[in-house]
Amino acid sequence: NLGALIEGGSTNLATRSEEFTHGHWINQNLTISANTITAPDGTLSADLLVPFTSTGVKSVRQARAITSGVEYATSIFAKAGGKRYIQLAGGTSEFGTNFANFDLQTGTITKDDTGGASIKDMGNGWFRVSMQQTALVTGAVSIYFVVVNSGTSVRLEAGVGNGTGLYLWGAQFEVKPFATSYIRTEGAAVSRSADGLS
Repeated sequence: NLGALIEGGSTNLATRSEEFTHGHWINQNLTISANTITAPDGTLSADLLVPFTSTGVKSVRQARAITSGVEYATSIFAKAGGKRYIQLAGGTSEFGTNFANFDLQTGTITKDDTGGASIKDMGNGWFRVSMQQTALVTGAVSIYFVVVNSGTSVRLEAGVGNGTGLYLWGAQFEVKPFATSYIRTEGAAVSRSADGLS
């Protein structure tokens, strides 16, 4: 027994965190089918992302405000379909060129330029992948979730799709040096209060 989990408060800055077909997300070269399979919370709310067969970056992204010198954690729940590799990255001028790649079949980190990437097995083929980055400027940054072709793919790989994809659910972007418990959002950022033990 590890005892009680006491967690600090946090805010998920990523809006429409489970709706990658929504206009809050920018879709690059993907066909996205909403509510295709059961998500980690047991609801039919996970989306299927299938890359176009043409050459280009295959990603969903969202722009969020950041502050220079502050640490941010980006995370998402992902499950392999015909595709098994996902990449997390941020805008170059805002976060630099570091990124992280993950293998959703073996549950491993295959590339980590951030020094703070992690992957956690959530069961039923789902993994929660995350990375930590420090903002270089104050402004707006795009957070990218990229479907890539291999564990060694370069940042924002402009690959060719093969008609298969992977599943995503529960995006989170927060002012933390690591990912905290998932906070669902709709039209605006949502905060969770710190836990208290009594």
